[in-house]
Amino acid sequence: MIRMRDATTLAFTKLRTRKVRLIVTIVISGLLFSILAGASMISRGVFSSVQDFSKEGLGDRFLVQAMPATFMDMYRDPDLIAKADTLHKESIARKKAEAKRLGLEYSPDAERPPVEEYDTPNGKERTLNSMNPIAAQVINDHIAANPGPNTEALQEEGKKYGQQGVYESRRIGYDLQGAQLKVLAGGEEKFEETNKNQGGPSSGIDSFVSSWSVMSSDLLKPFVLPGETLEKGTDGSMPVVVPLSAAEQILKMKKLPATASDEAQIQHLKDIRS
Repeated sequence: MIRMRDATTLAFTKLRTRKVRLIVTIVISGLLFSILAGASMISRGVFSSVQDFSKEGLGDRFLVQAMPATFMDMYRDPDLIAKADTLHKESIARKKAEAKRLGLEYSPDAERPPVEEYDTPNGKERTLNSMNPIAAQVINDHIAANPGPNTEALQEEGKKYGQQGVYESRRIGYDLQGAQLKVLAGGEEKFEETNKNQGGPSSGIDSFVSSWSVMSSDLLKPFVLPGETLEKGTDGSMPVVVPLSAAEQILKMKKLPATASDEAQIQHLKDIRS
C-alpha cells in the first residue's frame, strides 16, 4: 500500500512533468460533470412540472366505459333465431285463419320477417331484425332473463379502485316497438321525409328521430341553461338537452363556417344560450 507522503510526492511530480495533459483532463472532466449535472437538473424539473400539471386536470384519473360484451351476439344467437322463427310461423297461422274467417286475402310476403338472411364471405348469415315486433319481443325477453351485471354491481367493483362516480347513458331502443320520437317543429306534424343527410349522421331537428338518449343528470349539468332544471316537471314533462345544430335550426340562426375564429365560435355559443 502506498503511503500518503509517497502519493503526495507522486502527484506533485506528475503535476510538474505533465501539466498540459493534467489541465486537459481536468477541463474535460469538469465539462462532462457540468453537462451531466445540468441534464439531471433539467430532467428533474421536467418530470416535476409534468406531475404538477397532471394533478390540475384529468391526468391522474381514468375514465372507464362499461357495456354488455355480448350485446351484438344475441342478434345471431341460434336459439333466439329459432324462437323468433317459431313465433313468426304461429303469427302467420293466426293471421291466415283470421283472414279466412273474415273473407280477406292475406300474404305474409308483405311483412318484414323477424329474421333476415345475408350473404357473407363465410356463407349465409341469419340475424334478428330488431324493427320487427316479434324479434323485439324475443330480444326483450332475453335481456329480461339475462340482465347481466347492473349499475350496483359496477359501483361495487369500482370501489376497489377508488372511483369518484358512476354515470349512465342509455339509448332509447326496443321499448318503443319500432316507433320513433319526433319533434313537431312549430307544433305542426309533417309526414314527408325531411332528413336531407342521407348517407351520414342526422343533424338539426332530424337528429331527434334516431338519437334519443337518457343520461345521468350529473353529466348534463354543464349544459343546462341558467334558470332551468333537470327535474321532471309537475305536469310530467321531461327536460331535454338539444344538440347545437337543432338549437340553431329552432332559433333560425346560421351555422358558423369551419373557418370561424375561436372568438366567433365562443360568441356564437353565448348568443344561442342567451
